[in-house]
Amino acid sequence: MWYDGNSHFVASILNKFIPFATLTTQEQILEIGCGAGRYTLPLLLRGYQLTAIDISERMLKKLQEDTDKLKIPEKQYTIMRSDIHSLNVENDKKFDIVIGFNVLHHLFDVKNCFENIARCLKKDGRMVFLEPNALNPLHYIDTLLDRGWQAEGHKFDSLPDRVRMSLTEAGFHNIQYRRFGFFPPLLINCFPSLLKTESYTDQFKFFNKVLPYFMIKGEF
Repeated sequence: MWYDGNSHFVASILNKFIPFATLTTQEQILEIGCGAGRYTLPLLLRGYQLTAIDISERMLKKLQEDTDKLKIPEKQYTIMRSDIHSLNVENDKKFDIVIGFNVLHHLFDVKNCFENIARCLKKDGRMVFLEPNALNPLHYIDTLLDRGWQAEGHKFDSLPDRVRMSLTEAGFHNIQYRRFGFFPPLLINCFPSLLKTESYTDQFKFFNKVLPYFMIKGEF
């Protein structure tokens, strides 16, 4: 499989993300930038209903192969090659919530993305995203070492206040965010007991501004 959805790191992310987003299995969820399903697959295995979109045909093909291997019911998900700008959503097929994991920092115009998300949402719908915190020192090491970052001709430095400003400009309200994390994924997957230590670091104001990840949500 492209990614083991049962990894300790992904599970720990979802254990924070799901209550923060107040996801329910009755809702229609749109995930943008799903890739090969790093978060899509474990969400489906937890019973959530997803429409997953990405611009990479190769990634989506792998996601479809893995949903077939896991025998996930076809009625539970839809996989589409699209991006948020070109997605055409009919009024009777709008979503309760739009989610994304590590997507916004790859975009040039985040405000325009949020405006397009708004037209995909039902009345009183909401959006929730997980992003790397640009204030974290390791974030800049990533940008130097990761070829994917280098290949991007433009990037958005994801900071909670910048994302909040773009959300407000796009018409979202009741915006909240939470920073968290401490150890890189590789260490957590090798030593899951480190997650107990992370639960304490989240509480220290000294560390809070530079914690590696943040979740942000807004209502429309």
